[in-house]
Amino acid sequence: MKSIALPAATSCLLGITEAAIFGVNLRLMKPFIAAAIGGALGGAYVVATKVAMTAVGVTGIPGTAIVQTSSMINYLVGMVIAFASAFISTYVIGFEDKQTEN
Repeated sequence: MKSIALPAATSCLLGITEAAIFGVNLRLMKPFIAAAIGGALGGAYVVATKVAMTAVGVTGIPGTAIVQTSSMINYLVGMVIAFASAFISTYVIGFEDKQTEN
């Protein structure tokens, strides 16, 4: 699990979430729910502040390339809200580390 989690987290920052979803979060389920809560809260903030983008593309750190400069601060705040609320939700909900038996 540890060998998958770090590369999956790195790819999430680059806008590719499949490795984290299928490799880590769905196996433990509660972190998946917490990630959905974080994404919903961050996304709600971005929509409420009407963040504008110049194209359709990936989100996360590369998404800053297509955000209009007038919306950049709100986009970054939305990312911080998503990360922080997902972390707090995981901490509150908790998760059980499923150990594999050899």
